[in-house]
Amino acid sequence: MTERDSTATAQSTTADSTRTCRLSEDVVIEGNLSSTGNLDFAGTITGDISANRLTLLPTARVKGNIRAQHLTIAGQFTGSATASALDIASTAHVEADLAYKTLSIEAGAQCQGKMHKAAGDT
Repeated sequence: MTERDSTATAQSTTADSTRTCRLSEDVVIEGNLSSTGNLDFAGTITGDISANRLTLLPTARVKGNIRAQHLTIAGQFTGSATASALDIASTAHVEADLAYKTLSIEAGAQCQGKMHKAAGDT
């Protein structure tokens, strides 16, 4: 990623969408992140994320907009998200506007913001 290009693209070594790219807690991104596959994110990002399947691990700190088919939030998230399936873990701290087709929230999760069932494709 160069200074002029603030959009990173995460790619697995094959086109197989079952492969997962993991970005650890020491990763700090100011810009957008996009993956056509599965992404486990443990770092800090100020920017937008799009992925097929995105997991924000407990150490994740995300401020921005998210679009994913399946989104799991276990860390801190501020912004807006659209997902077909949205799972919020007990360790999550969420301040966001959330659109989803299916929603699961574990006991202990801290959620604040608007939540609504999305119509059509997400």
